[in-house]
Amino acid sequence: MPSACRGRDDESLTRLNRSNCVSAASGRAVATRVAVLVSHRLECRLPSPMSGRRVPTGALPSLGSEPDRGVSRTMTGTHPTDDGAQEERRTSGDGGGTETETGAKRGERSPGVSRRRVLQTTAATAVGGAGLAGATGTASASGFTGCDDWLEAPAEFPEIDLTSSNPSAMNFDDLEDADELVVHVHGWLGLETSTEQAYTLETSLEESDYDASVVAASWSADTLNYWGAESETETAGRRLASWLRADRIDLEETTVRLVGHSLGGRCCLEALASLGDEATVDSVALVGTAADDDSVCTDGEFAYGVSTGADAVYNYHSENDDSVCYGYDVQSLSSGLGCAGSDCEGGWTTDDSGSVPDNYTDVDVTDDVDDHCDYLKPEVGCVPRLVADFESESESDAE
Repeated sequence: MPSACRGRDDESLTRLNRSNCVSAASGRAVATRVAVLVSHRLECRLPSPMSGRRVPTGALPSLGSEPDRGVSRTMTGTHPTDDGAQEERRTSGDGGGTETETGAKRGERSPGVSRRRVLQTTAATAVGGAGLAGATGTASASGFTGCDDWLEAPAEFPEIDLTSSNPSAMNFDDLEDADELVVHVHGWLGLETSTEQAYTLETSLEESDYDASVVAASWSADTLNYWGAESETETAGRRLASWLRADRIDLEETTVRLVGHSLGGRCCLEALASLGDEATVDSVALVGTAADDDSVCTDGEFAYGVSTGADAVYNYHSENDDSVCYGYDVQSLSSGLGCAGSDCEGGWTTDDSGSVPDNYTDVDVTDDVDDHCDYLKPEVGCVPRLVADFESESESDAE
């Protein structure tokens, strides 16, 4: 065992208590501590085949941005309801995979034991029937980094309301005839800062000399229950797909790009699953996405939507993103897509998950991104990489 990992179990428990990251329910609190220590010990004793990094000694990182403040939002406008719009996902006869065939996997990894499988097996055994409590620590900000600092958006910034069964838009009239539209979808605990995050992205795009209108897509993410928020992404994604299919925007005439951060990336994947082959967006940028790293593989829940709902899907991931690399591991007992990209290899107890679709690409931005909420910020993020991919895809479409 590396020397840095010796004698840190008690310290980890102490810091967990201090950070208020565990539920008040004693049974769940104990289960969470066990899961954290299991993850910590696995990182120390079994280096990750994806990163080789160690679990930090600090408090469990959060996948969100701000505590729930019970914000109630009301917006005007009408659009077709999403009632009955839920698409039935196409699965194989055994219920385990999609009907679509996908191309060769990109970014091959060296053979080895999958850390996801070890986490699932060992942590699930340790936690047993006690359950896992939600992690709700608040990320700290340093300068213009972290999940608390965003640029202040104009009062009339365009916004799509996905909190209602009738998805509608505010301040959208000027964008109806736009040649290109970027839809930003925030992550967990990001509802209150949705427009600020979208405006920050718009500013980053402008600084990279990319001219596109940005609209914020706001969904019911402000709950301290992480699993509740994760479950809500399916509804939010279905509503986003419903709004995209509505007549306010012409998917055939307008270049539409989705950009989803953290659980917002999962919303985008859910939207693609709902769109199916009925409609297609031009591209999707997943940044620091909180979804299983095999969910986009042939046998994964999002593979079909990825292959049919978008011309191109880019997954921007960073191994410096502790919220996904470690927080998601503990909360979901699986490695996150936003940490080291997709992983279609099998483990001790499972077969290979196939390969990713031909239109899916993992983009490693570890050298550019140091924090979970930095991906889309000016200077500290990876927006220039997004712009390069946007422009490359546009050139391909023109040929």
